[in-house]
Amino acid sequence: MAKKMKEHYGKCDILVNNAGISDMAQSKTYSLERWKRIINTNITGTFLCCREIGKLMIRQKNGSIINFSSENGQVGFSSGMTAYATSKIGIIGLSRSLAVEWGKHNIRVNAILPGNMEEGMMEFLQDKSNPFYKLMGVPLLNLIPMKRFGNGDDIKGTIVFLASDASSYISGAKIVVDGGFTINAGI
Repeated sequence: MAKKMKEHYGKCDILVNNAGISDMAQSKTYSLERWKRIINTNITGTFLCCREIGKLMIRQKNGSIINFSSENGQVGFSSGMTAYATSKIGIIGLSRSLAVEWGKHNIRVNAILPGNMEEGMMEFLQDKSNPFYKLMGVPLLNLIPMKRFGNGDDIKGTIVFLASDASSYISGAKIVVDGGFTINAGI
């Protein structure tokens, strides 16, 4: 990816790392293979993209890296999210460490922590006929002060802000976009 970026554009100003996977299982039965799959995709994949694009940004002496974490990097859940939550808190640590290490190169590294979204991993909770809607969707909605799941439009502004010069002095931040869930959940 970095090689093609350099060959085609000659540089890279913005990197958005938003690939990730989730999995649910109780920790006592969670296999090492499943654990590694989550960690390798979510943390190692993010690190490798940062490392390779970071090399370009270091040479050009600027850039903005935006890593996607999750509200799960802030709160604990009893629903078997240990591997996922661990990977997402790891992305926050990675973002903060790279922000310190690469700040001298004028590279900003920040993390966005989306909450429960309509699209992506939580899409199955939108179907009110799905048993998971009553089991998980309704309780989650009751903990969100804005009383709705987020959507792509709720995230876009944060990405644009962090990628733009409007955030030129923000690095190492974690911006929670969750309708108030994290501050309200108490879990």
